[in-house]
Amino acid sequence: MKRIGALAALIGGSLLLMGQAKTSRTVEAESFVLKDPQGGLRATLDMWHGSPMLRLYDKSGVARAWLSVSGNGEPGLTFCDAGGNQMVTLVATKNGASLWLNQGAPKTLSFEEAIKQKGSISLSAMNGRAKLYAEDSQGFSAVLGNTELVTPKTGETHQTSAASIVTFDKDGNVLWSTP
Repeated sequence: MKRIGALAALIGGSLLLMGQAKTSRTVEAESFVLKDPQGGLRATLDMWHGSPMLRLYDKSGVARAWLSVSGNGEPGLTFCDAGGNQMVTLVATKNGASLWLNQGAPKTLSFEEAIKQKGSISLSAMNGRAKLYAEDSQGFSAVLGNTELVTPKTGETHQTSAASIVTFDKDGNVLWSTP
């Protein structure tokens, strides 16, 4: 009888412990803030212009990297210098991907704004076309690869091949091209 009682207690205790299995929890918030032991801001996860964004901060509280997904679902990764200026942006779109290198944009820019900055280099592969684009601070630029050219007299446009090189003046006029 003692054995049956001990067995019943063991089975009952096992069932009780199994019923206390860890349950998953969901935490919901509009933003999350991560601080270091000294109270300094080190990361945030929040919505920025209607899109989710994870920002990572250095010990000085400067945003140095962020990961985001735009309103149209395109992911982007950005790295900044010690002053918080955008230096590198990588974006994936439905049409391809682009990498943009800059001397430092002084504010948070969308990728569309970033690629218009003077003094930058971008590399893109989109819609079956590839190009390397470089522009100096005066607005002179060069494209290695596919680009669209316009014939001024007729307004006719045509695409260059991936094997082409085209240089432009600050007004966007072709200075030299091959082939």
